[in-house]
Amino acid sequence: MEVRHQTCLACHSQELENIIVRDAGRTQSIFVRCAKCHEFVARYILKDYYHHGRTLDSLLQSTGQSVESGREMLHQFKEREETARTQFEKMIQNLQDSRQS
Repeated sequence: MEVRHQTCLACHSQELENIIVRDAGRTQSIFVRCAKCHEFVARYILKDYYHHGRTLDSLLQSTGQSVESGREMLHQFKEREETARTQFEKMIQNLQDSRQS
């Protein structure tokens, strides 16, 4: 077993915060944000892991599956990257809105 601290790829800080989002009838998502520079670091879902700023290797490591088409795997990675970024930005906006209320 390997145990290590996660690091922000933007500023290399290990000071991170987890933001948990629970939607009724949907899975739980955990967004990790750097406490120092507030950059999006990662999102965790029960079966899905996306590490922002990393390459396709992060998808291959998380799925542990072989694929027949490199194009299909790249397409899946791009979709995951776009979805994670969009969800992160929406979650941050909701968090900011709730603090202002």
